[in-house]
Amino acid sequence: MESFVYEADSFQVTAEMKEQFERDGYVIIRSVLSDEELRRLKEALEHDDGIMKHSYVVGDDKGRCNRMCLWNHPGDDITGMVGRCEKVAGTMEKLLDGEVYHYHTKLMMKEARTGGAFVWHQDYGYWYKNGCLFPHMGTVFIAIDQSDTENGCLKVLKGSHAAGRIEHVMVGGQTGADLERVEHLQKVLPLVDVELSPGDALYFHCNLLHRSDANHSDRRRWAFLIAYNRASNNPVEVHHHPQYTPLIKVPDKAILNCVEKGLSGKDFMNPADDKTSMASPVANIPMQDLNVEEVNVTSAVLVGAAHHYGNFCRKQNDAFMDCRTEGKDPRKCLNEGKEVTQCALEFFKKVKGSCNESFTEYWSCLDYNNQNFEECRKKQKVFDSCMAEKLGLKRAS
Repeated sequence: MESFVYEADSFQVTAEMKEQFERDGYVIIRSVLSDEELRRLKEALEHDDGIMKHSYVVGDDKGRCNRMCLWNHPGDDITGMVGRCEKVAGTMEKLLDGEVYHYHTKLMMKEARTGGAFVWHQDYGYWYKNGCLFPHMGTVFIAIDQSDTENGCLKVLKGSHAAGRIEHVMVGGQTGADLERVEHLQKVLPLVDVELSPGDALYFHCNLLHRSDANHSDRRRWAFLIAYNRASNNPVEVHHHPQYTPLIKVPDKAILNCVEKGLSGKDFMNPADDKTSMASPVANIPMQDLNVEEVNVTSAVLVGAAHHYGNFCRKQNDAFMDCRTEGKDPRKCLNEGKEVTQCALEFFKKVKGSCNESFTEYWSCLDYNNQNFEECRKKQKVFDSCMAEKLGLKRAS
């Protein structure tokens, strides 16, 4: 996997880096954070009375979950110094060809054995709805832990940013890119597993398609992500992320020189304010309200069944999305969410009872081929025929 290496005192964004970013939609720079910088950052992130107390759970509709924390302004602590330093913010300015400001930072915690998956999506698929008129935006993904295929590393479609913004819809309980368009792009673009060592960074364009698998390993996978927006791209709508706010950059040495431990001014986000997300704090929800039978299937099974499931459970999914769109408190949509889960359970029971053999061959093919639909068309046709004949369900177009 092509990458560059950060070297203190001599690093600069080269023409080759910019060319790769514009061509592929991303660039990997190794060792952006030194061992000591990483140690100090981890110490701050893992402190129970610091960032962690503002975290919340994001589910993936398969009985798995990730914990996340998001804040809108960098602040003056070490997490802010990382987001404001030249090798992070300054590099993104050069890649995006203009002054940037801090759009938000988030800590994504995919824990060992329980961490959930994320479906194909573009960050601009969400940010477009926030009133950002142009895709002059990008994210720096810094690995806190080793990130590889075993613990659910990021996967990207190389060059997919050039396809422009793709419509985002409900996919397996998450807001993701339209699967039909993703299928077509997978035929012509390479899938890349972004494996990173702690301290490595992925700088990527907001229209780059990316996803990640669940973490089935015994190792956690934490990542620190800083999103930037061009100063010239000030959102036209006031929303849950900031309008243009000048970013006061600092030299790289500010990371280790930082002594500030306070979190004032960060503006931690309440997930209920984000209508593009299904996330919610788990506080104040009686556990019995969350006690539902899980749809215990893998991402390959969900992707393979998505088109028929969408037709079978359209009414329940639409009701749930209407509820989430109308209100800011996701707890008020628990009943609608349960109906979605119950419908999914009924759907998979019918599939198992009527088309188990053809479906198993189809989703196994997808799993083996990294969910590349083109490799599995023959098996898909057999499965589609069975679903139409025995259950009267046609593949959604």
